[in-house]
Amino acid sequence: MREVAMSPEAAVAAAMIALVQPDTDEGKRRLETIATAIVEEARPVAFWSGDSGLTATGLMLVAIGFHESKFNEKTRRCLPRPGKYIGLYQLLPGANTKPHTPRDICASDALQAR
Repeated sequence: MREVAMSPEAAVAAAMIALVQPDTDEGKRRLETIATAIVEEARPVAFWSGDSGLTATGLMLVAIGFHESKFNEKTRRCLPRPGKYIGLYQLLPGANTKPHTPRDICASDALQAR
């Protein structure tokens, strides 16, 4: 069997699409956008080296995000508000989200993945 190389972004996006099973192209593109943000934010802090380590770190973040929000668009953008937790990872605003405001976090996939 021939091994096919897949970028960390593609692997993370594929996992998200398999879990969420979006029914529109827009939903698929939204997940691909989130996957790119996850990989970019994981890159400097990946738990293991190389692309496989980055992919594994990204997939761990996918597992957490899917558990917390199912990557729901309303949860992604913190709608409706007010709520105690924010974003795809259901972050508790406060010391762990400083210096960013809840509004900043709700508007940014990168800040949520960070």
